[in-house]
Amino acid sequence: MASRWVPNAPWPKDEVEKLRAWREAGVSYAVIAERLGRTPIAVKAKTRALGLQRSVPYKPVPPQRQPRAEPVQIHRAGPVTLPPLASLQDE
Repeated sequence: MASRWVPNAPWPKDEVEKLRAWREAGVSYAVIAERLGRTPIAVKAKTRALGLQRSVPYKPVPPQRQPRAEPVQIHRAGPVTLPPLASLQDE
C-alpha cells in the first residue's frame, strides 16, 4: 500500500476500529502503521491516547542453550621468552 502520510492527519473512525482490533490481537506498531499508511510513532501515540494495550503481552522467548558435548579445557602456557633483537646485538 502506498504511503499517504500527512502531518497531523485526523484518524477516521474505521481506522481507529482497525487499530483497536489489531492491537488487541497483538499486532505490532510497525505492522499496523504499514497497513494504515501511517508512521509507527503515530500509531503508538494514538494507541496510548486511546488507552489501548495488547491483550497478548509481548514476552520474548530466550533462545535455548545447547549443552556442550565435552567440557572445555583451558590450557595455560608458561612464561613467554623472546629471542634477543638483532638490532641490539650489533651494537
